Amino acid sequence: MNRFLFTRAILSGSISLCALLLLAGAMPQVDTWECDPYGYRPKKANPAGCEWEYDTGWYSQREVLLSSSDTAKSSAWEAVTNCGCGWYPHNVPCPTCQPDTISPAVTDTGTWNVTVAKAKQEGLSLKFNLMADVGYTASLTASEQQSLTGTHTETTTIVLVRQKILCFDRFYRTIWTERFRKKKRYADWTFRWLEWCNNNPATATTETSCSQLLAIGSFKWTTYPQFQWAPQKPPCGGVAISYPDPWDGKRETPCCADVCTPPPSPAHPCCGCEAIH
Repeated sequence: MNRFLFTRAILSGSISLCALLLLAGAMPQVDTWECDPYGYRPKKANPAGCEWEYDTGWYSQREVLLSSSDTAKSSAWEAVTNCGCGWYPHNVPCPTCQPDTISPAVTDTGTWNVTVAKAKQEGLSLKFNLMADVGYTASLTASEQQSLTGTHTETTTIVLVRQKILCFDRFYRTIWTERFRKKKRYADWTFRWLEWCNNNPATATTETSCSQLLAIGSFKWTTYPQFQWAPQKPPCGGVAISYPDPWDGKRETPCCADVCTPPPSPAHPCCGCEAIH
């Protein structure tokens, strides 16, 4: 074989092997639901006639946050049309804008899903920790408190007064927050081994370790919605559109062109009520 081709083949093979080793090193550690100490015997060699015997074990708990989000959600904007669009001189009564009241039912929902290997209590403890993390304080039923998977929904009625105004179309929507957390709970075991030599205990000790997955769970809370009204915008007063904008660029809309920029006297704006002097 040509020396250049032979060298290139060796280098190519070395690069492939390095890539495989890097990929293997990057692979996530596989969780285990069991930590039997005899599956984690010491790898430390013993002198002749000696061997390791399991003595005792202990553990500490820890939780790992896998996912966390607090996402603002909103519905589509609903329009409340103006109660009048025209010029009303002092000798013509200004329209009276009557409110429109609605009473929609809204919900607050918490959903949880927890998996355990054996100890249900570990899963329940993780569930309540997840609820505390998102600030969820609803009162669960007795069966919901003991369930590893479930949904709790509370419903209430909100009174919304949709007040119409002269010359402007108004807009409102519902806004809420979707809060989500996902965690794992581990028991990090330490196993102590004693060295026995010729059936007699020696003074040497060593330790091995194992991380046992106790529970994995998630909780999602969809909060009660609230009503948000779009403000006016300059030059009518109100709030200029910013980026990002709390109202996503939505503002009250004048019903005709010069509501906010009246023409010079004696002309009058396209909409409004003339003041009595």
